Parts: sequence; C-alpha cells; structure tokens
Amino acid sequence: MPDNITRVRDLILWDIQTPVTLVVASDNLGGIGSLAQDKYACPPEDVGYFTARVVLFELLAAGALPRLMLFNLANRGDYARQVLQGVHEALVEAGLPGDFPVNGSSEKNVATEMTALGLTLIGTRADNFRPGGARPGDGLWLVGMPKSAPHDRVARGDPEMCGFDHLKLLAENPAVHDLVPVGSGGARPGIAELARRARLQSLVDPDCAGLLARSGGPATAVVVASTDADPMPADLGNALPVRRVGTLV
Repeated sequence: MPDNITRVRDLILWDIQTPVTLVVASDNLGGIGSLAQDKYACPPEDVGYFTARVVLFELLAAGALPRLMLFNLANRGDYARQVLQGVHEALVEAGLPGDFPVNGSSEKNVATEMTALGLTLIGTRADNFRPGGARPGDGLWLVGMPKSAPHDRVARGDPEMCGFDHLKLLAENPAVHDLVPVGSGGARPGIAELARRARLQSLVDPDCAGLLARSGGPATAVVVASTDADPMPADLGNALPVRRVGTLV
C-alpha cells in the first residue's frame, strides 16, 4: 500500500495534499429487497436507506465530513429509483443538504431478479478525527441494540436502534473519545480495533459476551469510549439500550 494511503477500521485514508486527507467508506448489499430472487423481503427504499446508513455511520463516527457518494446498482427502472430515494432519505436524516452529490449508475439493459447495491462514501478528515483518541480508564459502552435481518426485525424508527440523532449527541460530547459502529461481525471487532488504535487493552465484562457477539447489521448500535458515567443524555428516556460493557486500560 502506498505511503500516503492507510487503513483505519473499515476506512481508507488518502493524504492527497496537506492538510487534506480523503476518508473513504464502502458497503454493499445483495439478495435483500423485493425482487423475485431476493432471499429476504425488504422495500427498495429501505434497501437504499440502510445501506447508506452504514457508510454514513462509518464516516460520522470517525469524525469525517461526507463530501460525495458513489452509487452502483445492478437493477433498473422504477426499482432503481426507489432504492436511490432511500439513499437520499438517509443523507437528509444524517443532516446533509438535499443536494448532496450522489453519482453512479444503475443497470439499464438487463432485467435482473436479485437486488445488488454498492455504495462508496468519500469524505475529508476533520479536526476532531476520533480513531486512536480513546484513553486509559475510558468506559466501553454499547449504545443501541445490535440487530440484523433475518434473525431480527430491522426497521426505521426502532427505538432500540442507535439513530443519527444519537450519533450526533455522542459526537458532540467532549467526554466521548472514540466511536465505532457495530457491523455484521458484532461489537468485539470494533472494541479490539478501538483499543489497538489507541495502544490500549480492553477488559470486557464476561456477562456481555452474547450481546457483543450479536450482528449489528446496518450499524444499529455503536461502541463508545467515554469518561462519562453514561455517555447519553438522561432526558432521552429508557427506550434506547445503553450498557457499559468494559473498560480500557
């Protein structure tokens, strides 16, 4: 890998010109949708929304500023337009402008029978870039309940799912030193990378082993390193699960 390109978690960082660093996140989806050969039924708008949510959470949790999304869909017609609509809905929910640039293509010539989508989100590194920011003594918190289809029902507005509003509150909390979305591999890989990047070790509560092994699917939860007794504001109510799962040393 060239000296000016590095990998951080699921992100690629490209130092193109000091002080600019591009931050790139990618995700894909296949076999989930409402076409004949899809294995799991899902409205096309949700296909776009939840796939976009993954790459948005990756960049926003790291402290990068989204600049451009690349959209590649192996489907066509009205179905493609509905998927793209879901992508735009996620961008708006994340607080980005309605004219946020999205470029790419969909299939134009062949009628496909299975949903296949790839998204790449390109951003720039901001001053508050978090990877490596965790500190000794930080508590490790799991915010949100890891959920993934087909074992769980994954739906917009689920009060147990970490939302863009929760992510924004966490990112604005000065006591929060690092954030990692929970993906398909569960929370443990994120905890390990968070600790490794900060040159620390994680002490995980053994009672949380099952919880930390659960797939987070489309970033339904995040791991937080924080000095707060609870990193989420108390006035959010009790619907969003927030649990301390370990400590960094």
